[in-house]
Amino acid sequence: MHDALSTVLEHADIEAAFFSRALGASNWGVFTKGSAAGIFHVVVRGSATLRVGDVEYSLTAGEIVVIPKGLAHTLCDPPGTAAVWIGELPAVDNGLPTVLAGTGSPTTEISCGTVTMGELGRELVLPHLPPVLVARGPVARKALPVTSR
Repeated sequence: MHDALSTVLEHADIEAAFFSRALGASNWGVFTKGSAAGIFHVVVRGSATLRVGDVEYSLTAGEIVVIPKGLAHTLCDPPGTAAVWIGELPAVDNGLPTVLAGTGSPTTEISCGTVTMGELGRELVLPHLPPVLVARGPVARKALPVTSR
């Protein structure tokens, strides 16, 4: 038996896919201009501070953050570090495009992706989501149905 929320989510056609990876080394910061699709970040190693508007979120390894409406945002470590537009950073492609921020050996690794919804999800779910969702702890490993692009 399903409750109403489970039924709506089941028919929302939510899909997620990785599109890049970011490596951060000593005093790194990047910002995005936003996206028409939702964006998610998985902190694989290290830590980061996410800033969306005036609100900051501290993230550590194993946590997932979803920005369902694709809002512009900044990721940095330590907090307050000046950020560079992600499109200006050097990148390599070893099967998954990887941007390099900061100098020295990377201490933070973040996998990045998009989240999209079908028409029902965009109409019934998306308008009611907060600007940022954070999954912490063991639930984070099972939070998104992710496939590599």
